[in-house]
Amino acid sequence: MLWAKRLAIMATLSISVLLPSISLAQSSWLDKANQGGLNTIGSSAYGESGAPSKSLTAIIGSLVKVFLGVLGIIFVVLLIIGGARYMTAGGNQEKIDEAVHQIRNAVIGLIIVVCAYAITYFITVTVLPRIVTNQ
Repeated sequence: MLWAKRLAIMATLSISVLLPSISLAQSSWLDKANQGGLNTIGSSAYGESGAPSKSLTAIIGSLVKVFLGVLGIIFVVLLIIGGARYMTAGGNQEKIDEAVHQIRNAVIGLIIVVCAYAITYFITVTVLPRIVTNQ
């Protein structure tokens, strides 16, 4: 009985892995790359070819903003977990202290991430365009 379950799981996983590749085989990125190169792929995917229209500083700023956004989400999740631990402590002072410590650390981390995001936004929107245009 156990081998039947394993066989069913393996069959399901193999079908789920192979099915998208079979259905997308008609126009995959590799076929497009062999036909016209990366410029063709770039123009069909993003509507532009050649060098990117954004500058390197704008791309790096966008990546930093995304990274800080992910960190912010992580700290919010840690804050929620700390709150859940606090609510389920059941009057145990040691668990309450651990939960309060986790909540405090999550709030401090969230404040740091929000400040870093604000600084990054200020630099990429206000400072960098002035530096680039003055050169």
